[in-house]
Amino acid sequence: LILHLNDPKVDFDVYDVEQAFLSVGQERELYVGHPKGYAIIVDRKGRVTWRELKPGELAPKTAIPVLLALYGSIESGRLFFKGWVEWHLEYGFNTIHYDKCYLVLSDDKGHFIKMSYHVDDGLVAHKGAKMWRRYRAAISQRFVMKYQSLEDKKKFLGMRFHLDRKRGLVHIEQSALIMKMLMQFDMQDCSTAVQSPFLDKMPTKADIPEDEKDLLDMQKSYDMYAAIGYLNYLQMGTRLDISCSLKVLSQFAAKFGKAHVALAQHMMRWLKKTINHQITLFGVESPQIQLFTDCSHASNPDTRKSITAVIGKLGGNTIFWKCLYQTIVSHSSCESELMALDKGATMGMFLRWLTEALGGTVITPVPIFVDNQGT
Repeated sequence: LILHLNDPKVDFDVYDVEQAFLSVGQERELYVGHPKGYAIIVDRKGRVTWRELKPGELAPKTAIPVLLALYGSIESGRLFFKGWVEWHLEYGFNTIHYDKCYLVLSDDKGHFIKMSYHVDDGLVAHKGAKMWRRYRAAISQRFVMKYQSLEDKKKFLGMRFHLDRKRGLVHIEQSALIMKMLMQFDMQDCSTAVQSPFLDKMPTKADIPEDEKDLLDMQKSYDMYAAIGYLNYLQMGTRLDISCSLKVLSQFAAKFGKAHVALAQHMMRWLKKTINHQITLFGVESPQIQLFTDCSHASNPDTRKSITAVIGKLGGNTIFWKCLYQTIVSHSSCESELMALDKGATMGMFLRWLTEALGGTVITPVPIFVDNQGT
């Protein structure tokens, strides 16, 4: 989006592959039982028919072969990914080393199709009407596709995209997903009298009930896995402001107490208060990558490990953020900041390689901003 928002000849579409897994075949020999109430018959030529069982008729004692990548099979996702990529490579697309879910097709006239996807949902930037029409006609012979302009569809992977092509920018927000989360946890009418996503006293292992019965009752009373799942998806999409609190909470998905539930609910209140917050991206011509690293020294009271934070910007756009515990215990704030700087430099190289692979010319050297004089 950032690299092509300023080009009026580039269009953005989203697509969905209908019944994606059933579009590819099984590779291994796999058998299942007959569906309840039915008998499935496969003849010698591989043709499949079925019939309902008669009243009182017992279910067949045979097993039936699975011919396609049936939903629920352990390897169906891999089989679809393999079939999808192989078809595009045969058509002429190329992959890149830095992201296995990116495909690109281009010609010497400056026309291209750039595709980023997650399983069967994808976002496409394309330039050149003839190339796009030929591709759509060809792929329709192999997969059942459903396309829609991003400006019309607006939604993609749980995020809402509000494009303004005249100004060359896009606003991305997740208010609908936040409301869905709040309704699932019966917090749609909760108070929003919170000042930040943090609590004054963050929970620790000491807040986990010691009694097994109390712990089991707590696990039954609150779906912490679902709460962390929602919060994690929001954090990865647009809500980098909850990264540090989520890093603390994510340690306690299986075993947790009232203090951990209070933190999850506090974060949900914060998200409701800031439900209309969004990320704005604007088009750039010559992208400059900037990195910001910081560290919260020895902030984990259980392990005394520090939390690293890295933010990456491209042409002023915030495109990358990471919050993670350091793997070793540092002896000083300078040492922990130095480890954060090292992590930021590593991620900065990846962002540079990825931007160049996507077609951007990165201005070098890449500056990294650190707030520790010793580092």
